[in-house]
Amino acid sequence: MVCGLPVIATKNAGADDLITDGETGFLVPIRSPEAIADRIDWCASNRTAVSGMGIAAQTRARALTWAGYGEKIVAAVRELIQA
Repeated sequence: MVCGLPVIATKNAGADDLITDGETGFLVPIRSPEAIADRIDWCASNRTAVSGMGIAAQTRARALTWAGYGEKIVAAVRELIQA
């Protein structure tokens, strides 16, 4: 994503909170090589759209910082402690 490319991944890879399906990449079902092939074919046929998705992916990747990740973890732990 940081290189300006849309990503094709599954939710099982932990990517569902990183990728917005159809905007910054694609989420495909697990164990579905057909779905992966379909998305690769789509990318090959829609290069203009892929370029825009790549820009969106890069923007999303730049927004994901270690500091932001740490803040989310701290907030989650605080929520558990207060519950």
